[in-house]
Amino acid sequence: MQHLKLLILLMSSSLILYACPAREDETYTIIIKNNTDKAIAWQPRLFNIGEKEEQYNCEYGVGEAINSHSSVNYSKNHGSWDSELGKSRYLQIMVIEKDSAVKYFSSTCDTFRKHVPILHTYRLTLEDLKQRNWIVVYPD
Repeated sequence: MQHLKLLILLMSSSLILYACPAREDETYTIIIKNNTDKAIAWQPRLFNIGEKEEQYNCEYGVGEAINSHSSVNYSKNHGSWDSELGKSRYLQIMVIEKDSAVKYFSSTCDTFRKHVPILHTYRLTLEDLKQRNWIVVYPD
């Protein structure tokens, strides 16, 4: 009987914890919109404040392509953007030309960097993203 009570207590606790919603004041998704007539590609990276990286990093690859006049959701795998960026960090989103990125995807990193134009680089802190309502629009 004691084991049955313990089992019921553990199951009840698990259900209560499982049903707890995510904090409403935290954000888990950033929307990236393409307001141009051409598809774009993009590369997200996190940096500490003070670090600066403008070059395309071949080790990271690119995010999902964004067709003209459409958007994609960029979500955190674990935790919220609020906690990730609240640690004196910023999110860099590098917008690149999709057609060139596809064409040179299998090339060496130097060749890719030489032939794939960087159209814009955003460096966004937590406050920047809150002001934008968690939506990054290309072009601004």
